[in-house]
Amino acid sequence: MDHPPAGKLDYLQSKALDAAANGIVITDVDGNIVWANPAVAQLTGYSLEELLGENPRLLKSEKMEPVVYQVMWETIMAGRVWQGDVINRRKDGSLYYEEMTITPVRSEDGTRITHFIAIKQDVSARREVERKLQETIALQQETEARLLELTIRDSLTGLFNRSHFFELAQVEFDRADRYMNDLSVIMLDVDQFKHINDHYGHLNGDLVLETVARLARECLRSIDIIGRYGGDEFVALLPQTTIKGAFQAAERLRVRIAETPVMAQDQTISVTASLGVALYDVQCATLEQLFDRADQMLYQSKRGGRNCSSLWNG
Repeated sequence: MDHPPAGKLDYLQSKALDAAANGIVITDVDGNIVWANPAVAQLTGYSLEELLGENPRLLKSEKMEPVVYQVMWETIMAGRVWQGDVINRRKDGSLYYEEMTITPVRSEDGTRITHFIAIKQDVSARREVERKLQETIALQQETEARLLELTIRDSLTGLFNRSHFFELAQVEFDRADRYMNDLSVIMLDVDQFKHINDHYGHLNGDLVLETVARLARECLRSIDIIGRYGGDEFVALLPQTTIKGAFQAAERLRVRIAETPVMAQDQTISVTASLGVALYDVQCATLEQLFDRADQMLYQSKRGGRNCSSLWNG
């Protein structure tokens, strides 16, 4: 293949650089621009005459962390190629994302760096697409999280619904059964809730349930699993908790409920609760048996005059 003569090759190279779609800038070792192609003028809004002799910091937007430029200079001054994205500012003040590769150029004897060649590309459109894609993904993840919450949470109280509570409780029960860990359960029923609904109305009844759920979250630990068992009945599973610890937690919650009247418009609703407490042991073959024990103690509290906690003694 015939090669063009040296003069012709220099001419073609010059035309190629001028015609390149990407911006190309050559600076001296101090960073002052000694040559740029027309694409740089189109990219920045500055004419080539305005750019010659200037330092590329003319384009800085102050939107980048100083460490970015520090690393850039340390890299190229060490004779290595730097690649990255920066946010620059055009002559008209508008911002744009620029993908840039800076390559050091050494002297003919290779002993020192004499120039830097920077190849620049406007990637603002790509960045905008990426931003919108990230927003879409985040929105989708948020929607999926909300949908998941709807499937596992009780819509009124925000506690786990009965189905999901039992899924989590079964995992803890199996762990306790395998490793013989302490595992306690508290069942709670709002006293005379039908009277509250009938006397104060269902909206205020809902407010009572929301308040009891909030107090349960505040009184119990973050590792405890709390659910709405149904109607005005709540249940909490307490991993790694002895029967004594569970009874103390139940009493703490009971007292807190009794001391927290529910303010409903211009009315004050006094609320109490009855609680039953039970502990897992080797005679408790299933999760249902454990809850049955607590349920029996709950109804013992009801029969005993309400607003008290009863403890399974086996």
